[in-house]
Amino acid sequence: MHKSISLLEKYGPLMTVDDLAELLTRVPTGLRASLNQKSKVADIFNPTRLKIGRKSFFRTHQIIEVLQLEEPAQ
Repeated sequence: MHKSISLLEKYGPLMTVDDLAELLTRVPTGLRASLNQKSKVADIFNPTRLKIGRKSFFRTHQIIEVLQLEEPAQ
């Protein structure tokens, strides 16, 4: 839970593509390309996407949930 609080504090309730790319240690242009085609990345992150005008944002709470689901079992 501590990590999710820090993500909310760092990014707020909505993350930009650049924010998500930073979190995933990816290049923003590469992430944009992956999100705009059929890919596992698009399947995972597009449901968290919110479009406002021409800009895309990602709901931080949903990103936290997705990343927790993707963490390996210990």
